[in-house]
Amino acid sequence: ASPEDRLGLVLANLERLRWEERLISHKHVRVNIANFQLVAREGEEDRLSMPVVVGRNSRRTPVISDQIVSLKFSPDWTVPRSIFEKDYLSSLRADPGFAIVEGFEVYKDGALISPYRVQWHDPRISRKVTLRKPPSSYGPLGGVRFSLTNDMAIFLHDTPSTNLFDLSQRAHSSGCVRVAEPEALAAYLLEGTNWDDQRISRAMLAGSIQIVKPVEPVQVFLSYMTAFVDAYGRLQLVSDPYDLDEALISRLM
Repeated sequence: ASPEDRLGLVLANLERLRWEERLISHKHVRVNIANFQLVAREGEEDRLSMPVVVGRNSRRTPVISDQIVSLKFSPDWTVPRSIFEKDYLSSLRADPGFAIVEGFEVYKDGALISPYRVQWHDPRISRKVTLRKPPSSYGPLGGVRFSLTNDMAIFLHDTPSTNLFDLSQRAHSSGCVRVAEPEALAAYLLEGTNWDDQRISRAMLAGSIQIVKPVEPVQVFLSYMTAFVDAYGRLQLVSDPYDLDEALISRLM
């Protein structure tokens, strides 16, 4: 890369930092979407670092500042409408038994019903019924969900698809962030409570929902940094999986 190219990347990423909410909590979590990495910090100290899986290009993880307000162990999963329509509706229209095979519960007006009683070809059916997977340690969210406050159904969670963490390009989710070391992140967030490592592990495998709050909400930044300075003061340039750099640099230079 030429010096001008590097300058453009630095300016673009300084601009991205300018957009962020102010850091106010002593403990905070930062996910770099572009680098597929999570770092948990306390003050100026990095406490945890782990790979993550983020949204694929067609279902991007948004850049947001939020808070982790609770942990849901052995979580259930209510399918968001967009995923319902894009990933499951065609299969349900072809064979309503798909819901049973995949372990989904179907609800209409709050009542559990048979998938064979649903008019799946109704164009508004995703607004009338809900798909849900019951509490489990082996469901799509793994053993724990880290709940945020946004209205986009974006959160952090465990995953049974651990093979994806071995890839160098880890943009494969539907928008949420999958973490490689959920037990370690849970222990970090629940410091100061009576939840130790053993209790966390048991809750993740229990198969029944338990919701636990940290001592106080922990800020989380879902950022997109293609240039940053590492812990040793070295400039790092990483990939641009969502192809966002060029447009931003052209507006700044």
